[in-house]
Amino acid sequence: MRIGRINTHNFRNLADLDTELGRTVVIVGENRAGKSNLLHAVRLVLDPSLPYADRRLSNSDFWDGLDSESGDPMRDGQEIRVSIDLDDLGKDTRILAAVGSGLVSTNPPVARLTYKWAPDPKKDGAYSDGVYFRDGSDNARVPADLRDEIFVAFTSALRDAENDLRAWRRSPLRSLLERVMGDVPVDDATRINTLLEEANDAVASIPRVQGLEKNIADRLESSVGARHAVKATLRTVPRQIDEVIKGLLLYLDGAAARPLSTASLGSLNILYFVLLQLGYEARLEGKEVSHTLVLSEEPEAHLHPHLQRSVFGALGIESPLTSVFITTHSPQLVSDVDVRSLLRLSRSADRTIAHRAATAALSDREWDDMNRYLNATKAELVFATKVLLVEGYAEEILIPAIANSTGYELDKEGVTICAVHGTHFLSYARLCAALGIPFAVLTDGDPDENGASAGSSRLDNLAAALGTSGANSANGLFVGEDTLELDLYRTTGNRQVIEAVLLDLGTTNSPARINSWSGSPTRAQLMSEIGHSGGKGRFAQRLAAETLTAPSAVAQALSYLRGV
Repeated sequence: MRIGRINTHNFRNLADLDTELGRTVVIVGENRAGKSNLLHAVRLVLDPSLPYADRRLSNSDFWDGLDSESGDPMRDGQEIRVSIDLDDLGKDTRILAAVGSGLVSTNPPVARLTYKWAPDPKKDGAYSDGVYFRDGSDNARVPADLRDEIFVAFTSALRDAENDLRAWRRSPLRSLLERVMGDVPVDDATRINTLLEEANDAVASIPRVQGLEKNIADRLESSVGARHAVKATLRTVPRQIDEVIKGLLLYLDGAAARPLSTASLGSLNILYFVLLQLGYEARLEGKEVSHTLVLSEEPEAHLHPHLQRSVFGALGIESPLTSVFITTHSPQLVSDVDVRSLLRLSRSADRTIAHRAATAALSDREWDDMNRYLNATKAELVFATKVLLVEGYAEEILIPAIANSTGYELDKEGVTICAVHGTHFLSYARLCAALGIPFAVLTDGDPDENGASAGSSRLDNLAAALGTSGANSANGLFVGEDTLELDLYRTTGNRQVIEAVLLDLGTTNSPARINSWSGSPTRAQLMSEIGHSGGKGRFAQRLAAETLTAPSAVAQALSYLRGV
């Protein structure tokens, strides 16, 4: 089974969201873009354990942009609907049989389930909630046994792993212990129950314990009378093995048996996810359910960066019987997933828009390249509100410094500078477009001996591949005169600063070489001196500490990003 698509109507800022999903979905986007609302929408349809109060919606759950005559959507009889399509049902025969009444396609089979919050004619128009087959128009309710075929495990961003592990009702350890109870042989249970009784009797026979027990009983009787007094006894453990197993607690550090409170929040969260995985695997193996859906808000919370990249292993995404939907703000986590699983939510006017990375027109080899490229540093790209694609490390270091000196603070604007370490911009531009992220491209001019700009040709080819029309600069594609370093040197106000940095980092022969330029070095001369200063990276790091004037192409690219 696979959750193939979700469609929402009038639900919070998901006014009319309609997007494909999949077996693994990593949801990114700015705060208030609708990430948590999307998970809640899925729960409305598929999670029978969702509390009653969370299933019954209110006026505040209607889309703010709804055209309501009275200003009260419920008075006007408006509806909230969330529909989910289930596909890839071929091997899930139990689910396929249960959803027969909800099929909207038979080849291949696709079933649609719809949560509806609407006036109920049977209740004189009072609102009620329910999950129905297809679009819900015929009010054919989905039976509880179908929803029970899908076990939904939800973890919130503000989870308290320690208390959840201790609380029997919420603990992921619960289902595992319940299986242990059912598997204890009768002879072993009888023997252990006898030992428990003997242990209780031995402790209870201690005179001081007997005295305390009598004092408690006497005080109860004197307080409320013999008729109402409960009979209180002191015992070390419950008398039955099932109750003892139910009371088992997790301890840490082996023989040291330290309590959970001694562990870090990160360690407790990993323990929580592993127990959750073991629990739903046991349900699947025991044929209690046909599929597991894990919904997790920010699973990276409290985790060290290395553990963030391992969190999917703890959630068990390898199983074809498990679907995992998560929201995240972690570049580390994004760096460890298939880029095609990314779903970016963005705010547009009064509603949320969904952008799927998988719609980018990339070949399998290009997707593999992209997965390698988005390491923890570059994965910031998918969280950006705007992106500037540049060639290399020098641009990545220097352009933010140049922007800040002009009052354009990139972090505050959500702008990310991404170096592709080459001139192969097309894949990254297509990914940005698929994710709905406005972007610009800045490349070197790289003129040849005759002054023909290789950079201009590069952008013309890029524009053609992207299918843009009009001037390249109007489409966010910008080219410098030469290399960034030479363009900086030639920009008024930068010469003395750059020469001072080269003298500071260079060799004893640097002054003579720089003086020989007479203020007009060739590209080879400048790049050679930068090599003497420790290389382009070291030079860029040191130069970024200075106040610089932006070369024309850089200024144009930053101005373009300000305006989109």
